[in-house]
Amino acid sequence: MDTSMTDLYEVVLPYYKQAEKVSPVAHMEIVVRFAGEIAEGEDLNPVDTKILTTAALFHDIGLVGETEKKVVESDLRNTTCLEKKKLIEKATAQRKFHMMRGADLTRELLQDKDFFEDDINEICRLVANHDNIK
Repeated sequence: MDTSMTDLYEVVLPYYKQAEKVSPVAHMEIVVRFAGEIAEGEDLNPVDTKILTTAALFHDIGLVGETEKKVVESDLRNTTCLEKKKLIEKATAQRKFHMMRGADLTRELLQDKDFFEDDINEICRLVANHDNIK
């Protein structure tokens, strides 16, 4: 895996700049930094560290071109229980969509980079599940 994080950053940056999320680049950079700190704290080997930090770099790429509507308190005021339930279900579906779309886009963008297929699969698994609400 000779592709550097700087090279990958240059691949993903244009996508994040298109996202409608507030400060998507800053958010991505914070997540990448935290992933590096976790990798160091867990004493991960270099390959696993690159897998984790690459997944962090790509984790919200599925938001590009999509308006992600978050359910906020103002959306829930003066609504019936059924309306609240529908808003929450819609937001949950949007979260799942951005993760799956992100995994597909990540796979597409990493195919021509020097990653092993198993590593790409793991990166995509992490992107596809990074925001699961249980």
